[in-house]
Amino acid sequence: MALFYGVTVPDALLQALQDGNLVLFLGAGISKEEPTCLPDFLGLVRDLAKDAHSRYDSKQSLDMNLERLQQNGVDVHTAIAQKMEKPEGCTNAWHHLAASFFAGTEDVRIVTTNFDAMLSFALAGSNVKEYVAPALPLGDDFHGLVYLHGKYTEPDSLIATSGDFAKAYL
Repeated sequence: MALFYGVTVPDALLQALQDGNLVLFLGAGISKEEPTCLPDFLGLVRDLAKDAHSRYDSKQSLDMNLERLQQNGVDVHTAIAQKMEKPEGCTNAWHHLAASFFAGTEDVRIVTTNFDAMLSFALAGSNVKEYVAPALPLGDDFHGLVYLHGKYTEPDSLIATSGDFAKAYL
């Protein structure tokens, strides 16, 4: 067992990392901490509904709430992109911990559902290959950073609404 930023990491996980068999899957929670302070997906959907003077429906899935906003004339993808845009200096300790987990550029294997670029910033200068939806690598044989649902810098390709998910994955 090893301790990283107060998190106990089991030996098996460290061994998988050493063997090149570890893929980190990171969600929006990693970007909630200061100084990044970005919302998780639920917070994002609530913020967009509020900005559009619409109601958030807790009985519907998050992507369905976004689909409804889109159908009501909200440019959901642009709104998400605007909310996710933060300067490089806004990376937090969790972004840097994730980046430092891997010994070298060729070892990085991270998949994120985040739309923000904080992991890219934390890995800046390391020439890590980035894959941004819909151009994703096949299978588990990849090295780099995968933006599974897109990246704010390419709003037209974001996968956020139920229609986006249907197009991308069905």
